[in-house]
Amino acid sequence: MDVKIEISQASLDSFLRAANGVIRTLRGIREIDLEAVGDYAIAKLKERTPGKKAPDTWRKEIVERAEETALRIFSEMTNDPATELILRVLEYGSKPHRILPRRPGGVLHFFVEDPLGSRSGASSIEEVFTKHVDHPGTKPYRMVRDTDRDIAELLDRLVRQSRNDLQQIWEKG
Repeated sequence: MDVKIEISQASLDSFLRAANGVIRTLRGIREIDLEAVGDYAIAKLKERTPGKKAPDTWRKEIVERAEETALRIFSEMTNDPATELILRVLEYGSKPHRILPRRPGGVLHFFVEDPLGSRSGASSIEEVFTKHVDHPGTKPYRMVRDTDRDIAELLDRLVRQSRNDLQQIWEKG
C-alpha cells in the first residue's frame, strides 16, 4: 500500500504566513502582570472583609525564584494566633457557642449599644457583667475562597481570550 501526500506551494505559503503571525503575536505577549492581579485580589479581599481594621491587613508579595515568579497574598492577622483565629472565623463562620470568662469564677465585662436608643433619641450604651454569653454564631464571609474563585475566573478569561486572539490570527493566515 503506497501512501502519497502532496502539499501545494500555496498551501505551504498559507501555513507559513499563519504560523509567522502566531509567532509575532506570541513575541508581543507579556507575562501575566502579577502586580495587577495582586492589586485586584487585595481590592476584592478588602471589599469582602468585614470590620474596621481587618480589611487593611491584606498584603501582597511577589516572590522571585530561580524557575518562576509567584504571587503571595496574605493577611498580617496570620502573624498572631489570636488574630489568625479571628480571620478563620470571618472566613468560615462559627457555630453557636458559649463564651466563658478566662478565669474560673470570673465574669465577662463589655459594653452594648442599645439599637433602639434612649427615649431622648441619643444612643444608649449599657455596661454588662455576666458569667457567660450564648453566642449565636457567625455567618462565613468567604473572603478568601470567593477571591480565589474570582482570580481563577480572571486568569481563565485571559487564557481564553489569548487563545481566541491566536486562533483569529491563524485563520487570517
